[in-house]
Amino acid sequence: GDENRMMKRVAISPGSGKGNILFKMLEQFHKKVPFLVIAPKGELSSLSQKYKDIRVYDPTRYLPLNIFMIPKNQTLQEYLPHLKELLTILLELDESPSAKSFVSDAIKKTYYLHNYTMQSTWENGKPFSIRDFALVLEETIKQSQYAKNEKNNFLQIMNNRLSNCLDLSSVFDDVHCMDIEELLSKNTVIDLKNTPKEMMILVMKVLLFLVIQ
Repeated sequence: GDENRMMKRVAISPGSGKGNILFKMLEQFHKKVPFLVIAPKGELSSLSQKYKDIRVYDPTRYLPLNIFMIPKNQTLQEYLPHLKELLTILLELDESPSAKSFVSDAIKKTYYLHNYTMQSTWENGKPFSIRDFALVLEETIKQSQYAKNEKNNFLQIMNNRLSNCLDLSSVFDDVHCMDIEELLSKNTVIDLKNTPKEMMILVMKVLLFLVIQ
C-alpha cells in the first residue's frame, strides 16, 4: 500500500544535522526495508563500501532517468498529467500559459510519433528521450499561428530552459533506463557531492517528483 511505499523512501537536506542518525538507522535496517537516499553532500555513500547490497549512483557519471518512461502498471493516459506537472516544474512554465500549451501539445505529439496511444504502456511503443521531445517542441512552436517574432521568443525561452536538461546527457538523455520502482526496490544512495548546483537541483526535482507521484 501507499504507507509501505513511503516507508521505503528517505531524503535528507543539506545541513539537516541528521546524517549520523540516518547512517546508523540505515546500517540497522538496510536488510529489512529497501531505501532510496538522496545525499546532497554524499553523506552516506560510504555505506556501499561496508555493505555490498547498497548501490551508489553519481549523476555526473551514471544515473539514467527518462522522465518520459511510463511507469509499470500505468498507461500513457494515467501518466500524462504527472508528466505535464513535472515538465511545468522543470521548465518553470507556471507564468506562461502559451508555453504550457506548447509543451502539452508536444508531449502528446512525441508519444504519438513513437507509436503510443493513450492506452499504451511503455513497452507498447518505441522508447524515446527528452532530446526527441525537444525536437518536437521546436517544430510545434514553429507551426503555431503566432507571429514570427513571438515564435522566436518562445523558441529562445524553451531552448534556454531545456538546455540544462539536454546538457545532462548522463541523466536525462538515456532512452533505456530504470523504472522508478526498480530504483526503489533495492537499497540505493544518490550521491550528489560532485554534482554541479544546477544539475543537482534538476536531479532532486525529478527524483522527488517520481518518488511521490
